[in-house]
Amino acid sequence: MAEWNEAQRLAGEKEVMGFFVTGHPLEKYAAQLASLTRYDSASLENLEHDSPVTLAGILTGLKIRPSRKGDLWAAANLEDLRGAAELLVFPKALEALKGVLKPDAVLVIKGRVRHEENARPKVVVSEARPIETAVNGLKPELRIRLD
Repeated sequence: MAEWNEAQRLAGEKEVMGFFVTGHPLEKYAAQLASLTRYDSASLENLEHDSPVTLAGILTGLKIRPSRKGDLWAAANLEDLRGAAELLVFPKALEALKGVLKPDAVLVIKGRVRHEENARPKVVVSEARPIETAVNGLKPELRIRLD
């Protein structure tokens, strides 16, 4: 039997053990992630309520549910190299992002931090796109540092 490729091996590790052992699917994007995102799932606690945030990771646990009004909304997790962030996708955003939000997709999401009492911060998603399009559409960056 032929040896599994990296994607198959990592998917098998995640399925059997619940976490990645020999690598992480985001490692090949590490250099690009530094320029695409400023925060990760571990830094959400330090951000103010309603702060804008851009995160990158693997979409897991996607659950679409009806609201009280009957509109569909979604909850999911975005797993990155440091942990996981809880995502909320309200009806208008869900309608626009239906084709992008798929389980195990590697995404770059934009949204706002939402703090609730006695709960971990969540991110209310406004935009999402596959990491490949985010990386390929990356514009050159100019950083100016003043002392």
